[in-house]
Amino acid sequence: MAATDRASALPADDSYLSDLLSYGVERLNEEPDRLASERQRAERRARQAAVEHYRAFVGAAECYATVRREVAGIERGLEAMRASLPTLRAGCEAFATEAADISRARAKTRDAAADQAALLDALEIPALQDTCVRHGNYDEALDLEAHVAKFVASAHSVPAARLIGRGAERSVRDAVARLLAKLRAPATLPECLRVVGHLRRAMRTGLSADAYSDASDDEVILRRVFLRCRARFVRDRVDELDRTDARDFFRRRTDAARTHVFDVVTQYRAIFADEDEEPESSNAPESSSAAAPRGGPEGYSVGVDDSRRASNSLSLASSSLLAEWCSSRVDEYLADLEATLPRLEDGAALAAAEEHARYCATSLGRVGVDFRAELARPFERAAEAAIDATLDRAASAFEREAREGRWTSMPSAAVAAEQAAEE
Repeated sequence: MAATDRASALPADDSYLSDLLSYGVERLNEEPDRLASERQRAERRARQAAVEHYRAFVGAAECYATVRREVAGIERGLEAMRASLPTLRAGCEAFATEAADISRARAKTRDAAADQAALLDALEIPALQDTCVRHGNYDEALDLEAHVAKFVASAHSVPAARLIGRGAERSVRDAVARLLAKLRAPATLPECLRVVGHLRRAMRTGLSADAYSDASDDEVILRRVFLRCRARFVRDRVDELDRTDARDFFRRRTDAARTHVFDVVTQYRAIFADEDEEPESSNAPESSSAAAPRGGPEGYSVGVDDSRRASNSLSLASSSLLAEWCSSRVDEYLADLEATLPRLEDGAALAAAEEHARYCATSLGRVGVDFRAELARPFERAAEAAIDATLDRAASAFEREAREGRWTSMPSAAVAAEQAAEE
């Protein structure tokens, strides 16, 4: 089987060679002629086939040319496609990225649609805070601020949450501005208590974001702001006075200093009374606490000392603030006093002004603002100036009368005595 397979696999030349070797001499001599005749017959058949089937040859040639052209076009298309593959890849990647973004946005939109009611309520918080502030409902506005602070802390990465937080902060700033404006206007003690309570709560809301802030410092700032606003109120009331008539202005200025300073000091001590009284009560049993046994917990004693030092420092800061404020108001009053006294020409007006000023100082002395000692020097200077002016006017009048009068000679004393004796 293997020999048969190899023999069948031989080419045609090998088969013809094998047949040729098997021929005899006569057959071999005739083989060239036979091959020549076979060649001629093959050429005739080829020419006949070419003549008979020339259309097929023309069609094959045309088909070959068409195939070559199409193959060349396909090659050019493949080259163009190969050149555009990076752009196609980049476009596909951009499409995939955009599709992922759209998918995430769709998921967010779906979640937002599911929580639409809650989102609408959260987005309306700043407007609701503004409404509360405009109507004076500061407690509700601060409650909303605390709620927004928790909401923003839990969803800080959400842009809408940060937007709501900024709107709430603007509302709180507006509320603080309105509260400070109330302190700069006429206000009773209950109103001041409410305003300071709202301001203290607003400051504590701001402290919640900073765990390392010192609450005592903010309390001192609150007191300083209160005194600054009330000082603005006192100055505004003074600026409203008419300065044309010196007597009326001085009387009204003194009444304003007496009533407003007294009210502000009373309000300050009533509003911040707990903090002011705390250090005094803690200082009273200081000796007994020093003599106490040391067997208690160490941390407890340190905590008591720290709170006591903090309360003492707060008390000192508060007392110094109030003293500075009162000193500034007294200085302003004395400045107006020295500017007004030269306009009081007669002594009766000076005496009435001095009595009114002493009454003011005595009245303010009930709250620790007794400045009667400061009144002596301005009134002394004013009295000296008034006396000098009166003497100058009298001297001027005497000189004028002396120049304009008619003088006659008087008889001597002896002649006058003789005339009287004769009579």
